[in-house]
Amino acid sequence: MQPLYQDICLSVPAVHIFQFEAASRQLRLQQEICLEHIVWDIAFDGSSGLWMLQESEEEPILLYRLKEETWQRSLDDGVARMSNHLRDNWTLMEECRGTESCYRNLYKASYDNIATYLRKKEERILEQQQKKRKEAKGAQQPANVQTQTLQPAMPAS
Repeated sequence: MQPLYQDICLSVPAVHIFQFEAASRQLRLQQEICLEHIVWDIAFDGSSGLWMLQESEEEPILLYRLKEETWQRSLDDGVARMSNHLRDNWTLMEECRGTESCYRNLYKASYDNIATYLRKKEERILEQQQKKRKEAKGAQQPANVQTQTLQPAMPAS
């Protein structure tokens, strides 16, 4: 039983593992793994291991394996060696934690442009009203102007 999707809840010390059920075409929560520290990253390896890098200098790496339909913590020498290596370089890990991802700009940005749209629409309506007023004044002005009829001058005899 391979999980299709895993989820890291930011700032929540838990990992949710979902399974896709083909018959019903739905994701089903298979298991929630609650931890003591926030998880920075997770990955599955080729031998059905779920590796977790967590915010803990004492225990930076956790390994879970699928046993009897549930994910259970596994202790092996590889985890201990990698954890020791990370502990030796923990200062670097702490410094990298606060850096911003260089991939942040690749995510789709969504914003609400309704306020901008409504402001521009109101400006267009005001411009149209002003234009109509000017046209109305221009059309009324010639009617108010008095015209003088000029008579041709009479020749002097």
